[in-house]
Amino acid sequence: MQSKLEPVRLSISRVLFVGICFSFIIIILGSLSHLYVNGRELVNYHTFHSEPISPKFIVALFSGDVSITSHHIIIFGLLILFIMQFLRVMLTIWYFIKEKSILFVAMSTFIFIILLFSIY
Repeated sequence: MQSKLEPVRLSISRVLFVGICFSFIIIILGSLSHLYVNGRELVNYHTFHSEPISPKFIVALFSGDVSITSHHIIIFGLLILFIMQFLRVMLTIWYFIKEKSILFVAMSTFIFIILLFSIY
């Protein structure tokens, strides 16, 4: 027997699939751009210089204050992938609310709270 919320579940899975594919395409384009620009450089493996991403970069990216490089394109694709995980959990909570499954709503909400704390 098919649930009356089966179309909702299928549409949620389609949205997530499209979002993940979109993120994958952006990351691949950024990686190819990086290889095209920096492909012939020799890499020094003796010293490591990390480049932490700051929240200011994300704000500057959307306001247009940052010149876009291949590194920024890859970070943007990863940001979309990260947002898709939040969207997945939020849509799961909404789906379980429609199903009136209190236990799964509570578990999904707990997972969402853990995801929120993982940002900081």
